Amino acid sequence: MRNHQSFIDEIGLCIFDEAHLFDDPSRGTNFELLLSTVKQIFPKAIQKILISAVIPNSEAINRWFNEDGVIVSNNSIKTTEKRVAFSDLNGSNEQLYFIDPITFEEEFFVPRTVSVSELEYLGKERKQKVFPELTNANDISIYYGTKLINNGGVGIFCGRKDTVNVVLKRFIDLNNRNYDLTNFLKNSDRSEVEKIGNLISQNLGNDSVEYICSQIGVFSHHSGIPMGIRIAIEYAFSKSKINNVVCTSTLAQGVNLPIKYLIISSVYQAGDAIKVRDFQNLIGRAGRAGKYTEGTIILTEPNIYKSPKNKWKKQNYEKLLNPINTEGCQSNILNIIQFKSVVSTNYRIGEKEFDFWSMIIERFINNIEYRAKIGDMLSNLRKQNNPYFKDFNSKINLIEKTLVAIENYIASMYATELETDRLAENTFGYFLGNEEEQGKIKELFALIKTKVTDSSVKTEIIAKNSIGLYQSELLKKWVQENIAFILACEREEDLLSVLTDIIIVFSNNKEIKRLSIGNLNYISQLWIKGISYFQILESCTEKSISIKKSGKLKLIDMSDIISICDNGLGYETSMILNAINNILEELNGEKTDVLNKLVKRLKYGLSLEKEINIYELGFSDRIVVQVIGQEINSISKNQIRNEIKQKSIDLKGILTDFPSYYTKLISEM
Repeated sequence: MRNHQSFIDEIGLCIFDEAHLFDDPSRGTNFELLLSTVKQIFPKAIQKILISAVIPNSEAINRWFNEDGVIVSNNSIKTTEKRVAFSDLNGSNEQLYFIDPITFEEEFFVPRTVSVSELEYLGKERKQKVFPELTNANDISIYYGTKLINNGGVGIFCGRKDTVNVVLKRFIDLNNRNYDLTNFLKNSDRSEVEKIGNLISQNLGNDSVEYICSQIGVFSHHSGIPMGIRIAIEYAFSKSKINNVVCTSTLAQGVNLPIKYLIISSVYQAGDAIKVRDFQNLIGRAGRAGKYTEGTIILTEPNIYKSPKNKWKKQNYEKLLNPINTEGCQSNILNIIQFKSVVSTNYRIGEKEFDFWSMIIERFINNIEYRAKIGDMLSNLRKQNNPYFKDFNSKINLIEKTLVAIENYIASMYATELETDRLAENTFGYFLGNEEEQGKIKELFALIKTKVTDSSVKTEIIAKNSIGLYQSELLKKWVQENIAFILACEREEDLLSVLTDIIIVFSNNKEIKRLSIGNLNYISQLWIKGISYFQILESCTEKSISIKKSGKLKLIDMSDIISICDNGLGYETSMILNAINNILEELNGEKTDVLNKLVKRLKYGLSLEKEINIYELGFSDRIVVQVIGQEINSISKNQIRNEIKQKSIDLKGILTDFPSYYTKLISEM
């Protein structure tokens, strides 16, 4: 949009969904600067609508973005009624205490909601085990899920994706002990369950917890599940073909599923309490207009509502449940200006002052020294197990992401010849800041503008690269030193071997950072051949490829493979290689076709051009794409689309054993 504005005159209405993302750590700054661009470039005649269920400071956003716009914020849009209950012990009995989420007062209770059963022994076990364990929030969540699924869709929320796996493993353990979990299959379409299980099996293998749980009708949804499986699960749930999901906050990110009962075992993510805004967005998924007349949220963390032990936790729940406490949308640009101290993870130790503003300035004066200094500080804090490490690391990461986003923004707006002060003044951060903070934002933008202008990399290349000023300069230097090797490669596989070391240098993926050049190249080569995740894992296991975790070398596992391939190679690496191609175009006059092809193959993990084009037509699963590709002779997207239409009956027959989402796509083609 910043580079090609000819289409703007054709726009009459522009809608921004999830408009509360301003201070999201990953996407917030880019979102703010996108709206800043729209604010400056779009004519006032174009109607602009921002939509969100959780923006308490909508007046401020409206004054900044739309000036004289209108705010629609009332209860005219009816949603299903919601009830909130705490599961807690009363003596030796578990009870559900239904409360008013605003006043936190008890409305009524349901006694004796849980019946504890003795479990069968496994192997040489001697100690009697029971289910559910009344002090285990995950057990209580699973128990309610097994009972409530008879009445409607169930979602079990976990704060982290590794906790999802803990819950799945507990399901498997219960099934192995012959605990009755048959309600999950009874309330699902058996045929669809088998089809999703087949897709999981071909992607992740028969030994994966996801596949084993699918055989009892239990499914999971989080960022560590491949996209094709996630979409199939979402579609099956939306059509009531399955009726449960164990999930993370991905559920709150625009996925609308018919969940009647949302069971929450913890409100903590990586040790931090979830934001009120995110929690309200999450519980808003319980109940679906047109499907259910009521939604129920059950909180299973033990000893909260009736226990005097955890008053601070109870107060946290009071805060989370009342929407009046929803945090206003802030600006990351303003946030990094306001950083003046670090917070300890030990509540007994107070905040410690730190001059982040001077560090930000130092980053631009001498970037190499700055990065070395920050690296040493983080390393020392980590080794000392310092209570300030977590907050310091978090703030440094946010500063870096925010500054990179501003660098990309200023480079992309360079051709507009707008004054730097005006670019700064049009940000949400400037609008919210006081006079001193506004001055610092202008100073920061002016400093970045100078650095962008003086850079050895052309401004348009910095803008296209979208990896920031420093990374673009570093990458250009590397390309200049290795251009002969790059241009000598005639095959994507050979070029990948040349590029593997720089991929590790530039990647932010933790698993990729921990791999040797040889091991990453080995995994990458399997990935671009279209090898399935579980076959890649099997190959890595045979080679005893390990990754350091918690200071110890451990064999690579499925979650590592998915992270490396989907996030590391599929997303981050594609950006790095696109940037290399942009620099090659600047140095050599044109991009290289081999690199273009490699970017696509890494992005999707596929080997053939026609497979990549099938994927881009909406078939977002590598296995499904390869099955369709065996029946398709065409190469271009239009030709493939026409051939799919012509062969739709045969293709639906071939995809009989795959989730119905994919046969639906063929019908809609």
